[in-house]
Amino acid sequence: KAKILATETPVAADAHIFIPAQEFPGGAISKHSVVQVHDRLTADSYRPGKPRANLAKAGALVCKHHSQEAILADAGLCGDGRRLLTLPPGAPEPFTLRKLRRGPLALGWAGRPELRDGNDIQRTDWLIETVRRLTRKAKIVLIGDRLEQISRELRKAGIGHVCHKTGSLSDIHEAQVYRSLDVLLVTQADDPAPKGLFRALASGVPVVAPSHGWCADLIHSGTNGYLGADVEALHEGVEQILSDPRRWFRRRAAIRASGRGLSLTDWCDANIELALELAGKARSGTTLSTKKQPVMN
Repeated sequence: KAKILATETPVAADAHIFIPAQEFPGGAISKHSVVQVHDRLTADSYRPGKPRANLAKAGALVCKHHSQEAILADAGLCGDGRRLLTLPPGAPEPFTLRKLRRGPLALGWAGRPELRDGNDIQRTDWLIETVRRLTRKAKIVLIGDRLEQISRELRKAGIGHVCHKTGSLSDIHEAQVYRSLDVLLVTQADDPAPKGLFRALASGVPVVAPSHGWCADLIHSGTNGYLGADVEALHEGVEQILSDPRRWFRRRAAIRASGRGLSLTDWCDANIELALELAGKARSGTTLSTKKQPVMN
């Protein structure tokens, strides 16, 4: 057995789980640390003297997606006995299979606007253009933070919608929102493990997304959603689902099964197992410290 402490700053412990890496100075990370690598920087960023050089001190690294492994290997972080695990922080336990399909059609989008080098990597313009092209009346549901600009653009286009700010939602209430959807649209250009993907699949909701990261790995067009390379393809995928929502509702159990093994509980268990190994082969009485409680909204 192990005692697990959730803290905002590192405390004395046999092992630590840091979430995420950039919030901690190099002195806090040691060979008994499990560190999350949730950003997608170049290999140069992890080399000595660079912003993430402190990862070289960690005993284990946890990536969000397999595409990060080559970057870490190029930076020389995959040797010296360092453990490497690839597993995304998936859907929390309240995200369960939807049981009813009623009411108007509902199209969801999850995320928050984010600029990088002057570009909107969430590609919210793709969301707006997809919605403008819809031939079927659907309720538009935005899930995320900093949604004001998207909301203004949708209002300008005369498109009705509702916003659910995740910062003020419990996991239980957010899960209810997901279960009310007929389809989730993902437009992100950079994140290989968008939270909405795992939460939608866990709820039995099909996903339409670009062929990138976990979306490319998990989505099989016509089975649990559709992949698309541009606005036209994403719009076509959304139309396919909204044209026959009952068919997709009948597939909800198979859709949920496509994300099996990628829940937040799976992620927590894997991190704790790694930390116990670093602490000394899971010795009884081990104390672990995590940066925050491993159940995230």
